[in-house]
Amino acid sequence: MISKDILKLAIEKKERENFRFWLILRQARKDKSGHFRLSDLPRYLHGYYKFSDHSNNKRFIQAKYNQFNKSIFFRHLKGDLFQVVGEKRLLIDHTGNATTHKYKIPAQVLKSKRDFLDYCIGVFLSNSTYSNNKVADIFKVTPRRIQQATHRNDKTALIVKEHRNVLTYTETLADAYSLNQTLSDVYQIKGTKILTISGQFYVSLNTTNKYHFQDVIRKKGTARKGTLVKREKPEQYFKSMFKKTASGKYYRERFGNLLYFNDPVYSFQDYLNEHGCL
Repeated sequence: MISKDILKLAIEKKERENFRFWLILRQARKDKSGHFRLSDLPRYLHGYYKFSDHSNNKRFIQAKYNQFNKSIFFRHLKGDLFQVVGEKRLLIDHTGNATTHKYKIPAQVLKSKRDFLDYCIGVFLSNSTYSNNKVADIFKVTPRRIQQATHRNDKTALIVKEHRNVLTYTETLADAYSLNQTLSDVYQIKGTKILTISGQFYVSLNTTNKYHFQDVIRKKGTARKGTLVKREKPEQYFKSMFKKTASGKYYRERFGNLLYFNDPVYSFQDYLNEHGCL
């Protein structure tokens, strides 16, 4: 299982690779109170996770010693003996709360740095609407790398991508065609479409996708008193076009999840300022 809060902590502390080894060793040494010796690490990784043999195990062990000794995920006991820090202890010490969203992680994901990064990106994006540029900045990768990760996750049906579009209203069909042309030629905004819904005309614009994880478990826990700050939910940029009624369900099945601008929080002009190229 992988905790979304601990993933965020690993990103914040720049310990994503230590986080991967923490997940591996926590599972492997759960019957030994999380104790392990670094000298046993190469043999275990090769035997169980098919990691490639390291030509210089001594150098590998020394590198891991230096990393684990400074890591929040491991506790140095003596010599090459370390202990895996428990999940609850990490959550309470660094977030003040033991309640977290947890996700099932396939064992094969831990074998590959690429697959693990794909999975972490998917977990981070789950039930959120971050843009690729923002997530790329958080993970210190390119937006293209985020696109590749979300594509592979969606292809395997591990983390399903929900395409979302936001509509802007026009009086007539001619106005819709004119606006659509202006968006393409003047603002360089591509991928727009003209939709007619219940006799009204709209131009459909692309916006951030939403991602849904298949297996989510919310672990119950208790907060440490005096450490939590109540946060107000941010205002939503968009609102759903269709209500949760029979007719709304029909339109959602036909057109997908369509949205409209939540003025004055975020308007069509704000969209043009953010995405247009004048």
